[in-house]
Amino acid sequence: MRAIVARIAARVREERTRQRLSLDDLALTARVSRSSLIRFEMGKSGLQLETLTRLVVLGLDLEWDAFMATTGVPREARRRRLAAGVTLNEQEVARIRRRVRSILKTLREAEGPQETPESVS
Repeated sequence: MRAIVARIAARVREERTRQRLSLDDLALTARVSRSSLIRFEMGKSGLQLETLTRLVVLGLDLEWDAFMATTGVPREARRRRLAAGVTLNEQEVARIRRRVRSILKTLREAEGPQETPESVS
């Protein structure tokens, strides 16, 4: 197992233990098989990014970025894989998020004011 994955696995195990979650509880909440979780925590296998995200966000109820910051993985080494298989670094992800927010703002402004229950007579 790569050193980065091993550090992330150790942090998942550490956080699960800190929160006093059993393997079964975490696996059930995160919709991950118990055996996959055991193999990951023991360093015998990795996980797909989507599965790891479910473990962190759903199972451990942590924010992804905050969790990753505690793993010791250098920021530039953190990557996100899109469904199409494209890998982006953190700066690219941030730039895309800004662009999407800008597009959403423009769309909201183009729709005009929304009617609220108070404004309807």
